[in-house]
Amino acid sequence: ELSVLWVSPDHGIACKARPDALHPDCVVDLKRTKSAKPGHAFSSFLCRYGVHRQAAHYLDGVAACGEPRKEFRVVAVEPTPPHETVVHRLGADVLRVGKAQVYDTMRMYAGCVRTGRWRGYADEAVQASLPEWELRETFPEEHVPLDYSGLEVEK
Repeated sequence: ELSVLWVSPDHGIACKARPDALHPDCVVDLKRTKSAKPGHAFSSFLCRYGVHRQAAHYLDGVAACGEPRKEFRVVAVEPTPPHETVVHRLGADVLRVGKAQVYDTMRMYAGCVRTGRWRGYADEAVQASLPEWELRETFPEEHVPLDYSGLEVEK
């Protein structure tokens, strides 16, 4: 792996990418995946692990360093024998979604750095509680049993 370092021209954020390989026309990344088979399973893998965002980020990085590439390819390898392997070329639509999501994330991060305010669930301490079932189980005499009479059960 080589390191690609640049500053995002849109947000002024220091960025880093570590592509597995650079070829004259593409950036290549090796991924181990349960299913390398083209279709739904691999598309889900791309989304679940943010590979489309990684691809857009890496392509932006090599371009910012004066080494633009037209494509991003994922060499997908299955971990179990016979270790099926497929090279997936990410299409323009996939990269467009990735680029939009990276842009939004960078904009949010730059705003947090600028203001010193970081998004979260709460700005101050919140009262934690236990689920009702835990209280019923621990102190059954204090809790009225739930009444399920009158409810219809699907058969």
